[in-house]
Amino acid sequence: MAPPQWIHCNHCYYLFSRKDRKFYQTSCLHVLCRNCTVHTNRGQLCPICQRQGLKFHEIANEMDPKEKALYNPEPFKPIEAASKSIIFQMKQKKHLILQLETTGEKLHKADQMEQQMRAKIVDYQRKFDKCREQRKSLQEAIRQSQSAGLSPESAELLLQSRGSRVRPPTQGQSNSSSGEEFFDSDRQSRRSRGSQRSRDSFLDMRKDSSTSSDSSSSRPRSVDFGSTPSSNVSPSASRISDQLHRMQIKRP
Repeated sequence: MAPPQWIHCNHCYYLFSRKDRKFYQTSCLHVLCRNCTVHTNRGQLCPICQRQGLKFHEIANEMDPKEKALYNPEPFKPIEAASKSIIFQMKQKKHLILQLETTGEKLHKADQMEQQMRAKIVDYQRKFDKCREQRKSLQEAIRQSQSAGLSPESAELLLQSRGSRVRPPTQGQSNSSSGEEFFDSDRQSRRSRGSQRSRDSFLDMRKDSSTSSDSSSSRPRSVDFGSTPSSNVSPSASRISDQLHRMQIKRP
């Protein structure tokens, strides 16, 4: 490949492309041809910047790569490669940042759902405890009804009232008052049934007495004080007849 056209001696402006002279690069980054090196005071002084203590590097293919990179005819290719590398890395970082942001939003939503589920669990646990207390109260009512010997109707009323009005027991509240209320209702039901049976018995007695009076009125009335009371006569009537018989015997 042809050498760059811009390389020249900084002292006499002779072009490197002619290839008939050797060129040198100084440590102060100046270029001198071989003919102009005589102005360096035996290599101790730069004729361009007057700097002392110089070092010379021949411009050739065998020079140091770092020094040779200064003469690269396409210096922008590394910049393009670097820019491509920078763009690629930025895209990858942006992609990762977007994923991290999406993951953060998902984690935030998951935290909100977890809080909602915890609140629901607490609510369900409260309802479960309430139902368990209701079950215990109903079981206690069943045991009380069995121990008190309540009738099936009273036990059913007891359970219905417990199921409709039962509440979880609070502090300082006992179950004795509720049990007494249920027992009072059972006593009232017993009294009502007893009064009903008494009315039925009284009506039956009146019916029997009316039937017996009708039958006695249809037969002729005759009393035989000297005869033995029959088995059909009531005990009170037999005692009265015995007393009358004794009175007749004692009369003079």
